[in-house]
Amino acid sequence: MFEVIKTECGKYITEFEFDYSGTYPDFDIFIINAKVKFYKKGFLISTSLSEKSLFIEWNDITGIKFTKNKKTLVNITTDKGAVILKREKQETDIGEFKKLLNSMVKNIKLEYVKSDIDNISSLEMKRHEKLYDMQEKRVESFIRNSGYEDDAAIQEYWCDYLKEKLQFPFEAKIIDDYNFWLCNR
Repeated sequence: MFEVIKTECGKYITEFEFDYSGTYPDFDIFIINAKVKFYKKGFLISTSLSEKSLFIEWNDITGIKFTKNKKTLVNITTDKGAVILKREKQETDIGEFKKLLNSMVKNIKLEYVKSDIDNISSLEMKRHEKLYDMQEKRVESFIRNSGYEDDAAIQEYWCDYLKEKLQFPFEAKIIDDYNFWLCNR
């Protein structure tokens, strides 16, 4: 087995997981569960859902701001754009992230600001929209692969699929009594 020790980014150090939003040209506006990989020369933001990635060199960073709350926001600015990272998972060690970031970025002091409810709400909304879009794509793919065009046939196919694939018991919240009734008649 081979292990890559160095890349064009320099030696790999570690990685963290955040939700990403930013203003970089030709890069996604929002990524759920983005990988933020630290290297000797900078950090790389990527996702398994896209081939695109964004590499930012440490010396290109012009400012770093952190919010003081549980769902930490990190705003990293450069001359080309801004990167906003939001901690979603408890496993993401913010203390380690700050310590490494502070040691890699020379001559930039980390700033701490009061969290702006609008920023957090905006990211939450983007996250929910992205999750909804992903769900919509899965449903559309399922319907396309069913081979049916008639709504009643698709509904029956969907119910049969769920009866075959779902394992009971599990906890669920019924949000639409009509579809629940259709699947259980």
